[in-house]
Amino acid sequence: MRWIQFLALASLLVMVVARASFAWRRSPRARISWLGGLLGALAMLTLGAVVPQEWLDAPLGGSNLIKLVQGCLTVIAFWLTVQAGIAPRDARLRTLDWRLPLILVAVFTVTFLSISDRPATTYYFVEEGARFHTDIWLYGVVHMLGTAIVAVSLFRSARTHTSTTRLLFQAGAAAVVLACVSEIADLTLTRTGFPTPVVSALFDPLFYAGIVAVVIGIASLWMRTRVAERTSQSLISELVAIADARGTGSFLGDPGLLHGDAHVHSLRIAIEDAANASEIALTPREVDALRRADVHLSRGQSLVPAQ
Repeated sequence: MRWIQFLALASLLVMVVARASFAWRRSPRARISWLGGLLGALAMLTLGAVVPQEWLDAPLGGSNLIKLVQGCLTVIAFWLTVQAGIAPRDARLRTLDWRLPLILVAVFTVTFLSISDRPATTYYFVEEGARFHTDIWLYGVVHMLGTAIVAVSLFRSARTHTSTTRLLFQAGAAAVVLACVSEIADLTLTRTGFPTPVVSALFDPLFYAGIVAVVIGIASLWMRTRVAERTSQSLISELVAIADARGTGSFLGDPGLLHGDAHVHSLRIAIEDAANASEIALTPREVDALRRADVHLSRGQSLVPAQ
């Protein structure tokens, strides 16, 4: 299943690189989901598909501590993706309520460090260790439960998005939850002496397909937002020309305080008010411009600016 790991990693890296400028120069709120993508990519790198796990784990003592790092990065990445959809419009990384991810990281850490005997670095540290060690089984179950909790939050938060993005986010989140459930079942069956190959084979395809679906959802939402942003700028230029022709400066207030759709809305109202006040009917071109502004503003209500 290394190919699906490569696919998930590649999709994350493409998104991180493509959205870096937008996130850090133009949209502070977008840094939330961008950082989630970056941490997700780092978590994927710890799997050993690109750099051998032994090399990554060696500086940490060579006793599978890289597994703990992987688990913490994964759950924080998922949590940031959730926050990008539900956080307030003026949210910043520092203003988020970090209690849930910090609690999960603390629980992961305590459970992992409680493992009495950790072998040398191995990709199947949890899967193989759960057969003989209850503490390793417990860590694996706790890790999967924590990841599933955040994935359920992602599924619920996706309801605020448009149909296509909602479908991708919910499908991805559902796949991750199912992957976590299958892994808990697999670890438990292994621990009780009844390992089942069919159950063991479920985690990778479900989990990484879920990651890919979420990344595609983020990409779709980001592209829609960029298109909406360009449409907004085009409408502003057109509406400013109409407003100037009708002498609506007194209706606009301070345009320097308005940005994007807020500016479109202000211009749209000012033009209509000016037409009513002067009793000079709007021309067909002006009516068409206001209609397109209304359509754009109504669509903008369903987009998440952070993306």
